[in-house]
Amino acid sequence: MADYTVKNLADSLAVMQLFQQKRKELSFTEIGSALKMNKTRLFRILSTLMEFNIIEQSGDNYTLGWKLFEIGQAVPLMRGFKLNTHDILRELTDETGETANLGILVGNEILFIDSAEPNQTLNASFKKGTRLPAHLTSIGKAILSGLDEVKLKQLFSHDQFVRYTPQSVGSFGELLLQLNEVRQQGWAFDDQECYEGVRCLACPVRDHTGNITCAVSISGPATRIHKNNMEGLATRLKQVSRQFSGILGWHGSDQK
Repeated sequence: MADYTVKNLADSLAVMQLFQQKRKELSFTEIGSALKMNKTRLFRILSTLMEFNIIEQSGDNYTLGWKLFEIGQAVPLMRGFKLNTHDILRELTDETGETANLGILVGNEILFIDSAEPNQTLNASFKKGTRLPAHLTSIGKAILSGLDEVKLKQLFSHDQFVRYTPQSVGSFGELLLQLNEVRQQGWAFDDQECYEGVRCLACPVRDHTGNITCAVSISGPATRIHKNNMEGLATRLKQVSRQFSGILGWHGSDQK
């Protein structure tokens, strides 16, 4: 097996594993000393990893980059969600009469990875592979509620808060207020913020460590999702999110 090892790739992986072991920022000297790597080679490896956002530089130190978080999001989904998530979404759709969705965070966007549509002429469907701004969707806000303000600032800049509708989140401060509400009540709401006439509710799904890794949502016409049935839909959605979290190994409370 060693005969097929690519030296540059092996050294790059060694750098990443070092951060995993140390769980802190490391200086250039600390990395080189720990891996017994010469300065020229280490500089080239770090430069390449930074180019792909695998490693980030913070002053004189280095730390793992945001790209690894994005990649890590997909791991539990691929390992634990293969068999029965769609069946659960289908059941949720049949119960509520609305579209059920599953989505993950990719950068500052939401990627819809599965959905189940109701047998109704009028519905709010998001096809698998659809991407939407995270701050304008209930799935996005449910996942973002698990991030601290520092990570949120890394994801969003002021010029990214373009309004899709009059109800859209228009600033970072407004987003923070909404995320605090999500943390308190355990579910997120999109009140026609991405599309006029469409409302969505979402609950976060946690992996075995308790971290939010994706979110499940219900989307439908505003004429059918309103204040009279919202609490009931949110309660059912929480049950489904706990079911998904259980598949990923999380059996704790909704709040970490």
